[in-house]
Amino acid sequence: MPPPRFLLGLLAPLASVVVVPAPAAAQTVMAVCTDPKGRGFETTPAKGWVFNRLKGAVLTFGRDRAGRPDVVIRDKSRTISLVRDGARLTVTHQARDLNYFILTAVYQQAQVDTFQVTFLPSGKGRLVWTSVRSHLPPKDETRATFLVAECTR
Repeated sequence: MPPPRFLLGLLAPLASVVVVPAPAAAQTVMAVCTDPKGRGFETTPAKGWVFNRLKGAVLTFGRDRAGRPDVVIRDKSRTISLVRDGARLTVTHQARDLNYFILTAVYQQAQVDTFQVTFLPSGKGRLVWTSVRSHLPPKDETRATFLVAECTR
């Protein structure tokens, strides 16, 4: 199975991406988060701490009719479904009213992403997204990234 492509294209500017078509519209939208930004630590090539931003990107968290979760990441040039990109998504925690949920995306390659979305009573929401990859082919890339974004329902 090829390495996960969505982060290669969005967080590694020199990587090539094969764009997948957008999935059918989610039956339930859990949250929509925009413009994630944060920091990452890269060891390959030895860069240390770097600023990361997916400027203008929109992450839509949803479930299909069968209740299966997906995250669709859209920027001005592409739309990518994590499920279609090869991730196995699991909702690990969720409040009944969807004021709080955590999704985990696991790839066959050495990569795990977590998406934690929390909404305050005021309706303001925040995404905390972590991504860890270790010795990811083809470039033996090792990286840990922490991003945050504002969210709405």
